[in-house]
Formats: sequence, C-alpha cells, structure tokens
Amino acid sequence: MYFSNRIILRIVILIILLTPIFYLGIGNKYPWIILGNNGVALGIITFFIATFAFVLLVFTTRLEKIYPPIIQAAFFINIVLSTLFILPYDFIQYKHFMRFGYQEPSLIYLADLFLIIGIGMTAILNKFLPAKHYFVIAVVFTFVHQVLSIYYFPLVIERSDMLGGIAASLHQFINGLSPYSKTINNVGIPPYLPFTILSFLPSVMLEVDLRWTGLLYWLVCVYLIYKKFNLLHAYSQMALCLLILNPYWIMRHDLYFQFFLLELVILLLYAKTLKWTTQVVLLGMFVVTLQFAWLLAPFILLAISSNILQVIKKSVLAVLLAVVLLFGFVRFDFTDFLHAAFLHQEFALPYRSDITFGLSTIFYFARNQYLLYLLQISIYFIFLVYAGYYYVVRKNRDYNFYIAMGALSYLAFMATNYFIETYLLIPVLLTVVLVDLKSSCIVVEDNKAAE
Repeated sequence: MYFSNRIILRIVILIILLTPIFYLGIGNKYPWIILGNNGVALGIITFFIATFAFVLLVFTTRLEKIYPPIIQAAFFINIVLSTLFILPYDFIQYKHFMRFGYQEPSLIYLADLFLIIGIGMTAILNKFLPAKHYFVIAVVFTFVHQVLSIYYFPLVIERSDMLGGIAASLHQFINGLSPYSKTINNVGIPPYLPFTILSFLPSVMLEVDLRWTGLLYWLVCVYLIYKKFNLLHAYSQMALCLLILNPYWIMRHDLYFQFFLLELVILLLYAKTLKWTTQVVLLGMFVVTLQFAWLLAPFILLAISSNILQVIKKSVLAVLLAVVLLFGFVRFDFTDFLHAAFLHQEFALPYRSDITFGLSTIFYFARNQYLLYLLQISIYFIFLVYAGYYYVVRKNRDYNFYIAMGALSYLAFMATNYFIETYLLIPVLLTVVLVDLKSSCIVVEDNKAAE
C-alpha cells in the first residue's frame, strides 16, 4: 500500500490508543493555572511533548503490526474513560457558566449516569460488542445530550459569540446589508464563509435556537456515516465511536460547523460514485463554507478526476460556482468580507490559543509565530506538489491516495496552525478517520471482532 495510507492507518490506531489527548485540552489556562505561575507553561510543554511523541510514533513505529486484540482492548478502555469524563465535564461547565443563566442540568447528569452504567456493565460482563453497536449508542447519547443542553444552557455570547455572530450576520443579510459588518459591540465579526453562515438561515427565519439546525445537520451526517459504516476499516470504526463520544466536544453545544462536517462526509464517502456535475456543485459549495475546505479541495479534485483535462474542467466550474455563490451573499461589497475572512492573523503574536494537541503550542515561548506560519505553508505545499507530481508525472489515479494525502496535509496544517482551539480538531480527525483504508491497506487479522 502507499506510504500515505500506511501513515493514515497508524494515525487512526493512535487515535484509538491515545484518545484522551484530544479531550484533555479544555482551554487556554485551565486546569494548568491552578499549579501556580508556571502552570500554563507546564501545560504547554506537556501537550507539545505529547504531540511530538504522537508524530514520532507515527513515523518511526510500525503500529500496524500491533496485535489487533490489544487495539480492541484499548478501544474499550477509552470508551469507558470517555464516559467517565463526560459527567465531570458537564458539572464543570454548569458551575463555570451558571452566572450566565445555565440551569443545573439534572437530566443531563442522569443521561451521563445511564451511559456510565451501561458501558460499565459491558466492561464487567466483558462483552466486546461490535463497533457498530457502540456507534449507535454514541449517536443516541450525543443526540439526547445536545437536546438537553439546548434546554438547560441558553445560547449566550458571554460563553461564545460564534453563533451569536452568525445570527447577527444573517439578520444583516436578510435586510440587504453587509453580512460582515460589525453590529453588536460584544460580538465579533464572524470570519466564516457564506455557506457556514447560510446553513443557519432556517433557524433565523423560523426564529428558533440556531443549535437545532446544527443538530439536524449532525443527524444527517451520522446517518450517512451509518449507511457506509460496514465499508470502513475496523480501526476506523473504533476511532469514529471514540470521536463521537469525545467528552470535550460533547460539552461544546455551541459549535458552528456541522454543515461543513456534513459536506466532508458526503465528499469522502459518496463523491466517488456521484455524477461529475454533482461533484462540481459539492466542491463549489465546499470552498465557500470554511477556509479549511481550501486545504482539502485540491486533493479531492484530483481524487475524483480521471485525467488532467477533467481536473481543469471541474476546477474551473467549481470556482465559477463558488464565485457566484460568494457574490450572491456579499452583494459586491468585498471590503467587509475580505477583512472578516482573513481576520485570524495571530502569527504576529505569541501563542495564545488553547493548551491542546498541536506542535504550535511551543510558540507560547516565542515573541511571534512568523516562523511557524512559514513552516505551516511550506509543509502544506510540499504535500500538494507531491500529489501533483504523482498525478501528472506518475499518472497515478488512485482515489484513496489523494484523499489520504489531503487528510495528512490538513492534519499537518492544524498541528502547526497559529490559531487552534480543541473543537477545531473535530473536522480534521473526522477526515482522517473516513479515509478508505480497506481497499488500499494490509488486511488486519481479527477485523471481524470489531466489525
């Protein structure tokens, strides 16, 4: 199999083995600040070392040779650990934000306890259920948790202004004004592209909480994954379950990129079999949803094209569609849009994002992150040029190779990004986990035990 696909397989295995690294980074100060003046620095060093070790293991250790029952046992242990962390995370967020009108979430605690007891009984009885069962359990629980979170926790900008900014932008758009102009003093200008903002239009039109629309996209997303679940590699199935049960992401009921996740699922699991016109429409929408789509779009384009002429046709048509959609949203007023879309330029400052998974954390000790920015861009273009070389010179048309290359470039970009919060790891890890490993990698023994 290709080296890129082997690397993806190793990353998926590490996601199973080291799941807590993706939910213990809950902020840019806590809990490290309780350790004193050097607590934050200690947290930065801890996560940098953990991330560096993660990368080192991927490139130096033949993780794919680990005996499958060991990986399955690690999966089960991390399922149990995740359920145990969900309850205290819910309690912490209630206590921390109760001053903003958060109600004590009694039914959420009850749901958490049911999950803990259910998984705990499974552990006691030593019943290794198929991964698909855990997937269903995870989806049902996260749905219930999200519904109860919407009930107990008001959508307040004091916690996060992401959805508040989107709502303000949509009101501007409906009234024929610039959707990227600042209208509320304590709400930032949303740096999101048109389709992320427009994805919440139903909630604004119906005057309901924006989180209901996000939940709807999430349900469609997991349903589409469920339909293809048996086609995924056994380790991908396990990693998916762990991603969905991630305690930190379950706690974040105010996220904004569910439509982007839905697009990712469609493009990664279904685009190969769609008509080329549908592929072009999806790509055009994709690149005007979030800036992160710009990273993946070239690789997806190569994956779904059978020759260079088709690459050119599809790219031109997708870009034209994207421009039309963009013009329709901003109404030819690009000044506000350009300022908002390129708002995050923290590379001129020291690292001040979450203490979480990422090599960029070490720049907490630097005066700025210019070097990191150059490194990030360089690494990405190395991936892109390498993929282009294989497509043009080597005439490689393997779909999975380009999807794997795109996933690796996206992960490398986020690991070196100068702005990172823990929830931004959701789409990149989902991208990695949805890479088709079954058709391009060595068959792992005892896969049936996890399917």
